[in-house]
Amino acid sequence: MNRFIGQWALGFAMLAVLTGFPQKSRAATCPLPLNRAGLCASITWDAAPSASRTNSFTLRFWDPVAGSEAGPYAAPAQEPFVRLWMTSMGHGSRPVVMSRARDASGAILPGVYRVEKVVFTMRGDWDVQVQLRNGAQVVDQAVLSLDL
Repeated sequence: MNRFIGQWALGFAMLAVLTGFPQKSRAATCPLPLNRAGLCASITWDAAPSASRTNSFTLRFWDPVAGSEAGPYAAPAQEPFVRLWMTSMGHGSRPVVMSRARDASGAILPGVYRVEKVVFTMRGDWDVQVQLRNGAQVVDQAVLSLDL
């Protein structure tokens, strides 16, 4: 039994090394994990999200091994997409407007996106689904749940 536990612990430690760090550490440093893509994402709201006005935010992606929430950022291999969904009511909202973020000189910032016209059509529980897509197929997804 002790040998089994030792082998299990060794296997878990090897998994932690291969993925860059233990899952507990990843959760603390990766607000929106996209595990299949090997990326982390974060949302920075321009103002606290609200059901009483149009919202906007900046969406950032990074490699959890080479970067952090502060950068450097990494462009995903698949197309980023943001979907608003109200799980309790079984419906979404109108589509958001997403664009590549640019620096002061107009150069595209890799892995950084502006998301605008974010409309929560009513108060309640909402999911901001950050998806990576190949065409219409969702290949990875992370969810930020809100109660507005």
